[in-house]
Amino acid sequence: MDRIAPFTELEIDALKELMNTGVGRSARAMSELLNRQVRLNVPRVCVLDNESRADFVNAEFIPDTRYAIAKQGFMGLFEGTGLFILPYDECLSMAGMIGLSEDLTESMVPDIIEELSNLVLVSCVGFIASSLGKKCSFTTPEFQKARESCAEGCESLLEADMVSLGFRTALRFRDSDADAHLILTMSGSSLPWLKEALGAYIEGLQCSTISG
Repeated sequence: MDRIAPFTELEIDALKELMNTGVGRSARAMSELLNRQVRLNVPRVCVLDNESRADFVNAEFIPDTRYAIAKQGFMGLFEGTGLFILPYDECLSMAGMIGLSEDLTESMVPDIIEELSNLVLVSCVGFIASSLGKKCSFTTPEFQKARESCAEGCESLLEADMVSLGFRTALRFRDSDADAHLILTMSGSSLPWLKEALGAYIEGLQCSTISG
C-alpha cells in the first residue's frame, strides 16, 4: 500500500469532535441498557500504522490484564473493521449492573461486549460517515476470545499494511470509571476519501465561522 501522509492536526481535531458527538449518542443508549447514568468522552485519538500500532497497544493496555474484544465490520465509502475493547472485569461488573446473578455473569460476557460494541461503533462510525455526507452499513459484532495479553490479541486481529485510528473512550459511571478502546482499521479507498471529506468538513466549519 502506498504510504499516505499522516492526518493533519486539524483533521485529528475534527475526528475527535465527531467522535465525541458519536460517543455522546452511544452513552445515552448505554445508560438505558445499564439503567444508570453513563458519560463518555474521547480523550485521545491516534493514527496507527505498522510502526506505531504496537507502541499504541503497549502504552494503552495494562500487562497481564484480561480484556474482552468484539470485532465488527463497517461498509461504504468509509469501510473497514472495528475492534471494541474493554477490561474483562468491567464486562462482569456491567453484567451485575443489569441484574444478572453471579453464576450467569461469566457466560454473558460475549453478549455484553457485542452489545456495547454495537452501541459504540455504530453510533461513532455512523455519525462520522453521515456528518461527512455518506452512510455506513455494519456487520454483526463477533466476540473474540478473551485474552490475557491485549497486545497479542490486537496484533492478531488487525490487518497488516492498513492504517488504523485508535480511540481511547472513558466510560464514567457514578461510582467508577473504565477505559474502553475503539480501533478502526480502514480498507480500500477509505483513507484518502476520509482525508478529502474531512478537508471539506473543516472548510465548511471555517466558512461558517467567518460568515457568522
